[in-house]
Amino acid sequence: MKARLHRLGFGLVLIFTAAAWAGELPAPAGRRLVEPFDYRGVTLDSGPLKAQVDEVRAFYLGIPDDDLLKGFRARAGQPAPGKDLGGWYSSDTFLVFGQIVSGLARLYAGTGDPACRDKANRLVAGWARCLEPDGYFYALRKPNAPHYVYDKMVWGLLDDHLHGGNPEALTHLSRITDWAIKNRERTRRINDTSTEWYTLSENLYRAYLATGNPKYREFAEVWEYSETHNTFETQCGCWAAFKLAKYLIAFTGNARYGDWIERLAINGLGATIPMTFDGRVFYYSDYNLGGAEKRNTDFGWSCCTGTRPQAVADYHDLIYFHDRQDLFVNLFTPSTVKWSREEGAVTISQTTLFPEKDEVEVKVSLATPVEFGLHFRVPAWLAGPMRASVNGREVALQVDDKHWATLRRQWTGGDRYLNVAGFEALSDIE
Repeated sequence: MKARLHRLGFGLVLIFTAAAWAGELPAPAGRRLVEPFDYRGVTLDSGPLKAQVDEVRAFYLGIPDDDLLKGFRARAGQPAPGKDLGGWYSSDTFLVFGQIVSGLARLYAGTGDPACRDKANRLVAGWARCLEPDGYFYALRKPNAPHYVYDKMVWGLLDDHLHGGNPEALTHLSRITDWAIKNRERTRRINDTSTEWYTLSENLYRAYLATGNPKYREFAEVWEYSETHNTFETQCGCWAAFKLAKYLIAFTGNARYGDWIERLAINGLGATIPMTFDGRVFYYSDYNLGGAEKRNTDFGWSCCTGTRPQAVADYHDLIYFHDRQDLFVNLFTPSTVKWSREEGAVTISQTTLFPEKDEVEVKVSLATPVEFGLHFRVPAWLAGPMRASVNGREVALQVDDKHWATLRRQWTGGDRYLNVAGFEALSDIE
């Protein structure tokens, strides 16, 4: 294979759920042309992405609940068993508790492992018992980066509700938001790393979409931020790019944004090394013409330790998209999706060693004949047109101006095998 994958990006994602507010859910602006599966029905099969998901899931499940809750319990005057995790976690520097809850909830949504859901729910319950009557929720009386920590707690509680099915999470979210609206300072100092207020709007808008409660929308408007700067933290940067690219694919229908996802899934997050037992994580990518090095930080439990399980869990939601009629394959990776359609359920799976091998086999299984289109992202790095064969017979792919190569046919009886091939990066697999 001659293709080399290097590209970065940043962004956000919106998720919708049932209302917990007495009013109606807001109608989202704009129209999505395609939708991700929101983790539902997608599994990763044996391959590098699944191996990384399994490694990350085992690591975060292995952190004792008492260790993660120790600071909150101590501040609340409760018995605080467990040990100090050290690093940024013990010093309350950009505390990642909320992100860990979010990551566990998303890992449950992606893998179906009830241990992830149960741990997220236990952590939220233990944390909630430390809430003060006015809604104060931090681990310390004078917390570091209070806006950042509030944002991550919003994130964790939303995801524990959306993906972990926790009915109490929205109640806790409302309490801490009432406290933040009343008490959180609004100076919006630019480049003030002690607060990082500029991350707040995304999850507050998500809370508004999830509940219909206008207080979240109004508080989100306070923190809208249009400035940016150039840097790349591997875990956080990949997670941001995954969200932005997924959002852009959904609203534009353009496969080109999937190239960002692919490059970061392979050369960004997917290329990171495992964390160490004391919470040291691969923080910055260090790739340059004078050499490259992969190493974890010298300090434990940085912000990227919270982002890591969230980003890895999102692999499940980046592979396939759909509209009412057709399925869109964004990533070439071993995986299976169970797609519910009005005409009957369809199961589609990929078998591939890409990018180590230049071939992709797609298996389509269904009970009754049904017509639909399969759309494959045409990567920008392909040296020639993508080719395909069905059950050994070459078929024509139609490439549109949004960089999808489409095969539309009536799929009938049993299993059909679709082999997708191209030049150099996806070679002939006949």
